[in-house]
Amino acid sequence: MEFKLLTINDIEMLKSYYNKYNNQCADYTACGYFLWRDYFKTKYAIVGDCLILKMDSKNFVNFYSMPLGENIENAIYELKKYCADNNEALKFFPVPEADIEKIKKYIDVDIRFMDRCSDYIYDYNSLKSLSGRKLHGQKNHLNYFIKNNTGVKVKKVDKDDINTLNHFLEKLYQTEKIDSDFHNQEFMMTKEMLINFDKYNFDCYMLSVNDNVIGFIVGEMIKNTIFIHFQKMDRTYRGSYQYLMVEYLNTYENAEYVNMEDDAEDDDLKYTKECYHPIYMLDKYMLFAK
Repeated sequence: MEFKLLTINDIEMLKSYYNKYNNQCADYTACGYFLWRDYFKTKYAIVGDCLILKMDSKNFVNFYSMPLGENIENAIYELKKYCADNNEALKFFPVPEADIEKIKKYIDVDIRFMDRCSDYIYDYNSLKSLSGRKLHGQKNHLNYFIKNNTGVKVKKVDKDDINTLNHFLEKLYQTEKIDSDFHNQEFMMTKEMLINFDKYNFDCYMLSVNDNVIGFIVGEMIKNTIFIHFQKMDRTYRGSYQYLMVEYLNTYENAEYVNMEDDAEDDDLKYTKECYHPIYMLDKYMLFAK
C-alpha cells in the first residue's frame, strides 16, 4: 500500500468516489477532505477499488478515512497490515453512525463519539423559504434586507468574477480581524478554491447592492442533499445571509436536505446554525481497531 499526497489534479478522482457514497456526511465531499488537504497533510491510497485517505494534524495523528468503494473487506485487511508494518494504531475517522456496521463487519473496534464534530442537517423545503414559526426570526431578517436595500442583485459566479471575489475576501478578512488558526486556515482555503474555481466546479453565487459585492455562497448538491461549504458576507448588511441563502437554495430542484457542516467548535457558529433549527445532527465517531 502506497500513500501519495493529494494534489489539485486528484480532485476528479476523489469526486468519483464521493459521488457514489450514500451518506450525507460533509467530510466525504470535495470540500470536506480536499480543501483541508494541506492542514491535514492528506494522503491517499487506492486499494483494489477502494479509496483510503490518511490524515495527520496536531489533534489527530495518523488517522484514516472510512474506505470508500466496492471491496471494503480487502481494504481494511490491507490497511490493518499496513499499520502493523509501520507500528501504528489503526484509527478510522470520521465515521458516521450509519456506517459503523460497515467496518465492524470486518474488524473489532472500540467506538468513541466525537463531540462538536456533528453536521447540521436541515429540511430543504423549510430552509428555502424560511417558513414555519421556528424560523420566524430568520424570516424577519430576510424581510428587513429586502425592505431596506435597493439595487440588489444575485449572480452566478463565473471565471470573470474571481478577481472581484478575491478582492472582497481580502477586504473582509482585514475587517473581521479574527485571529484564530481555524479562521486563518479557512481564509487560505477559500482563496485556494477561488484560484482553482474551474477545477472545483462548485455552485457559487454572489450578492451585490448597487453593484457593490457584499457576499458570496459556495456549495454543491450530491444526490438529494445540498452542502453549503462557505458563505462569506459583509455583516453590516442585516439579513444579507438569509437573503443569499434563500436565493441560492431556490436554484436547485428535487433536494430534500441541506447540510451546513459542523460548527468547528466555534460557539458563535454553533449558535448561528442552531438558529436555523436542524431536523437532526449527523453524528461522527472515531473507531479504534482492537
